[in-house]
Amino acid sequence: MITEQDIGAYKDALEVFEGTKETIVDRIDEVIKVIAKVFKRRVSRWWFPNAREGGLGDFDSRIVRPHHKDGSDEIDIERSSGGCMETDEWDYTYSFPRKFLFMNDNDIRAEIKDQIKKTEESATNKKEKRVQNSIEKEKLKASAAEKLTPKEKKALGIK
Repeated sequence: MITEQDIGAYKDALEVFEGTKETIVDRIDEVIKVIAKVFKRRVSRWWFPNAREGGLGDFDSRIVRPHHKDGSDEIDIERSSGGCMETDEWDYTYSFPRKFLFMNDNDIRAEIKDQIKKTEESATNKKEKRVQNSIEKEKLKASAAEKLTPKEKKALGIK
């Protein structure tokens, strides 16, 4: 059997829970704006994956899930605009690390900027490697062509 006190305790707990949930959703909104600003994007609207058409959805335990790359928890979101916002380490387009909820905005910005820098360096290194490989390939072709007879060169269309 339950009592009036049980009902009262339930209502009080629900009120605290709803207030906490609202605080979490507000922080998620702030984090999304910080992320978008780092990428020089604007996110006009976002929602949780469980949202009905036009709604925000509900923050629940399914929104927090392990990240596929490093196993840390991520907050799962959907958004309407803003373009691609990703680094080699994280795709911020549809999620962000749960730890961002507990970090100050400057630390979030610093972490993302560091990831962007690493991604750019990686892209530069890959490009330089492709150029170097192309140069080595041309040298190898030239070396091989030197060993051919004039007749073989003509047959292969090499001058």
